[in-house]
Amino acid sequence: MASDSNAEQGGGGGGGGGEDRDGRRFPPTMEGLLRFSIEHTSDQADSPSLQPQEMTEERREFLRSALAEATVDPIQVIKRSLAEMQELLDREERQEEEEEEGEGDGEEAASQRLQALLENVTDWCNDIDLANDLHKIGGFALFPRLLAARAAGVRSRAAELVATVAQNNPYTQAQLLAQGALPTLLRLTDDDAAGDEVRVKALFAISCVVFIVIDCVLLSLYFQEEVEYCKTILQICFQGGNNSSSQQGPDR
Repeated sequence: MASDSNAEQGGGGGGGGGEDRDGRRFPPTMEGLLRFSIEHTSDQADSPSLQPQEMTEERREFLRSALAEATVDPIQVIKRSLAEMQELLDREERQEEEEEEGEGDGEEAASQRLQALLENVTDWCNDIDLANDLHKIGGFALFPRLLAARAAGVRSRAAELVATVAQNNPYTQAQLLAQGALPTLLRLTDDDAAGDEVRVKALFAISCVVFIVIDCVLLSLYFQEEVEYCKTILQICFQGGNNSSSQQGPDR
């Protein structure tokens, strides 16, 4: 009977919680676990390690920096990137005025930095709201200079950014067209010296920018067809009325 009793207890123990090394059984439900935790930690509530303590300046600074890194303002990031890009472009133009030489180590480093900044801004502008904000904070003003940069990699990244901000976005498409970005992109596609990558990216940007134009043309053609159809119907109606009245005249 003892063995049967132990077997029954063993069989029921599978769903009745576990045991620690001291033989104490743990409750099988979440409510029981909560009660168990409260009961076994209440004795330690008065422990000095659990009492509220004044935060040290070092820990306060650590938490402040951690929160700052966790909460990034994309607009501020884009603004800083635009400011640095403008500074690099200004430096490049000054160097071109002072001396006509091939690319040095400094110019190559500036080109790589410009490409990294453009890639970063492009990643942010995949969000259509941030693409609109890029125009509102004056970012589009840098497009002509970036698309005319000496380094092919910069021109390619700039064309990719134009395509990103214009894709499926009527607002930025209209702003780019008004700014005159289309002729600049067309010149890039016609420049054999620009390289295949630049020409492909420029062609992609053109397809994104003119999408609103294609929509407008198709819409105007549609309405033009509708107007012509209405004119034809009206002509048939009036001609039919005139013909019927002329045919009925002799009968009277």
